[in-house]
Parts: sequence; structure tokens; C-alpha cells
Amino acid sequence: MDDKIYVREETTNRNTIVLAIIAIIFVVVGILGVGYIVLNNNNGKSTAQSPQPSPTPTPNPTPEPTTITPPTTVNPPTQVPATPPAQTPPATTFGPPADSTKINVYFHKSPETDTNPSALVPVLRDKPTTGNIVSYTFNQILTGPSSAEQAQGFKKPWSLGGSSTCGTSSYKYTYSGSTLTFNLCMDYTGTAPNEFINSLTLSLKDQGKITKVIALDKNGNCLGLAAGDNSCKT
Repeated sequence: MDDKIYVREETTNRNTIVLAIIAIIFVVVGILGVGYIVLNNNNGKSTAQSPQPSPTPTPNPTPEPTTITPPTTVNPPTQVPATPPAQTPPATTFGPPADSTKINVYFHKSPETDTNPSALVPVLRDKPTTGNIVSYTFNQILTGPSSAEQAQGFKKPWSLGGSSTCGTSSYKYTYSGSTLTFNLCMDYTGTAPNEFINSLTLSLKDQGKITKVIALDKNGNCLGLAAGDNSCKT
């Protein structure tokens, strides 16, 4: 009887221990399971990428206006035409007058002669019936244009002064073929000696005998040229 009771109690104790062990196992398994779940949840949170806030788009700055510099135009150097050397215009010859009783005497006339000293203009004079025509022509040149002719622009820019080296005469002259050498015996006191020479040359050429006039001052030098320049004699 006692043995049966002991066996029973031993079995009961054994069962209790087994149950306790099983309970402890369940508790441990439960704890492990809960820990595993919690660990997985933490790992998932730590590895998950946090959502990044969308960047606020930066508005494009207003572009500054672009200044376009036009290409620099390089103009070619201005070609200045070469100025031709000044030339003395040829003397104007009108020719002898149609009236054989007249001769031409040439004078300065404005505005024609103002820009061209060789552009002398003739006026008519009565041709002498007696006496030396060269002397007459020269005297007409020294006398100059009449008042009526001066009103039309004629003038004489020449004159003579001082004492004469030829007595009472103011000039002398010689011929050599068709060349006349005209020698003043008084000082030339006017202006434009070349116009004076042209007046004498043109007036005598129209008479058909003289083709060249050499004009000398009272010292025998070429009139209108620098002292010592006697190129007019050649």
C-alpha cells in the first residue's frame, strides 16, 4: 500500500517537473521569439532609408542681357591723291585784231588774271602811222588802261621809278632776229614783273615780228628773277 502511494507520488512529481521544464522551455522560447521579432524590427528600421525631403527647386537666376559688341570695322587708309606739281598756264594769245589800223595791248583783268597771271586780256589801241611801233607799244603798256577799261576790271600792276641810266629815256632795246632784248633804264617799282614781261611779249607777238622778249632790269639782270639768275638770256 505504501509502495503504491510512493510510486504515485513519484510519478506525480516527475510529471510536475516535466511540466515545469516544458513551461520553462515555452517561456524561454517565447522570450527568444519576442526578442527575435524585436531585433528584426529594429534592424528593419535601421536599414530602411529615411525618406529625404524633396529639394526645393532653385529658380534659375534671371540671365543678364548679353551685350553683343559689333566687330570693329577697320577702314582702309584714305588714299589722298597726289597733288600734281603746279604748272604755269600758257599765256593766252588772242591774235592780232581784225582791224589792221588797231593793235592789241595786253593788261591784267579781274577776275581772269587774278588766278592765272598769264591770262592777260587785250584792249585795242590805234596803230601808229609813223614812228617806232615797239616804242609806241611800250609807252601804251606803261600808260595803262583807260578809265573806262579800268571800270571793266583792267589794271596795270607795274610802274617805274628813280633816275634813268639812259638819259631821258626809261628803256632801250635791241633786236636779234625775232628776239627782242628789252632793257629798263629805271627801277621797276611795281608788282608782278612776270605780268609786265607777258604784257610786253604778247603785245609785240601780235604784231608778227617778235616771238621772244628778254626783259632786263637797269643793271642788266633778268627782270623778275633772283639776283645772279640770268637764265632768261639763254
